This record gives sequence, structure tokens and C-alpha cells, in this order.
Amino acid sequence: MRYWSADWHLGHQNIIKYCRRPFGSVGEMNDAILSQCYETLLPDDELWILGDVAMGDIGENLGLIKSINAHLVLVAGNHDRCFDTSRGDHQRWVDKYMEVGFSEIHVGAVEVEIGGVKALACHFPYFGDSRETDRLTQFRPTNLGLPLLHGHVHEKWRVSAGQINVGLDAWKGKLVEEETLAQLLRDKVQDLEIISW
Repeated sequence: MRYWSADWHLGHQNIIKYCRRPFGSVGEMNDAILSQCYETLLPDDELWILGDVAMGDIGENLGLIKSINAHLVLVAGNHDRCFDTSRGDHQRWVDKYMEVGFSEIHVGAVEVEIGGVKALACHFPYFGDSRETDRLTQFRPTNLGLPLLHGHVHEKWRVSAGQINVGLDAWKGKLVEEETLAQLLRDKVQDLEIISW
């Protein structure tokens, strides 16, 4: 089975306040996110994380990924150290993310198939942001009419204009089953409010 998620921000103290996550500490938040993986994923399952996995003490927080027993795919987000391909140490960071358990790392949009529907998977939405104005527009995918699975906007929406946000803050801290996404795509859902933590 394939699952989707984004915007974990392991180790990021301020994300608790910014996104009203119901945790008293970073450790509690990290444990809750990882517990969701342990309870949901089987070794043959695949988890696609659409960016922003870990922050803070990157060695410690990225290392938490090692405990997840599933096939892991990362589509890098702006807070992932392997995101900026122009950095001289880009490959070193790709290697570090692979060492903790990611078997694939993509930068930019990736074409995927969800329930027989072609879609794109990217950290960024076509439009919209977690703030008032769109940032990082140079990294946004071009809208050529394909549905888009994304993160980046945290708790702004689950679905907006057909863009599906798979981030934890939109799905009550849960991983999203691919069948749920397939149903949204089949039904051509255009807008859907978040489920708060």
C-alpha cells in the first residue's frame, strides 16, 4: 500500500505554535509523528513524503527516519538540506538522506499515477502559501492541467482548486492512504477543509 504525507518538521519547536499542533514539546511531537508511522506502515508499504522532513539539529532529527520500516520516497521541500541543487554540498546531503532510509529523492515535480489518474507530486502547490503571499514561486510546478499532490501550505486547506495538500497539518496528523486520494481525484473534489489535530 502507498501512503502520502508532508511537512513533518521533525525537531522544529516553532511549528507547534505556528500550526497549532497539540504538543507540549518537540520530543512529544516527534514521537507522535513516528508513532503514526509505526502503527500504520508495514515493511512492504511505500511512504512518499512531499518535503520538509526535519529541521533543527539535522543529524539528530533526520536520524529519526531510520526507525521507519517501509520504502521511503522524498520529494524535497525548501526546508530539506538536499533541496538546493545549486549548493556545492548537494550530493553530500542527498547521501545523508539516503543513509537514513530514503530509497528515492526527487527535487521538483514528479509524475505519478493515483488510482489510474495521472498527477504530479511536488512539495509546492501550483499557487497558495502558508503565508499571505506566495513565496518561492520559481520552484512551483507549471500547471498543465494535471492534479497536484503537495505540501508546503500546512493547515491552509486539504483540497483547493483541485490541489491536494497531503501535509500532516491538514489531515489531523495522519498519513494519507492512496485510496483516499484516488477517491478525491475520481470525484474531482475542488475544495475541502482541513481536519485539525
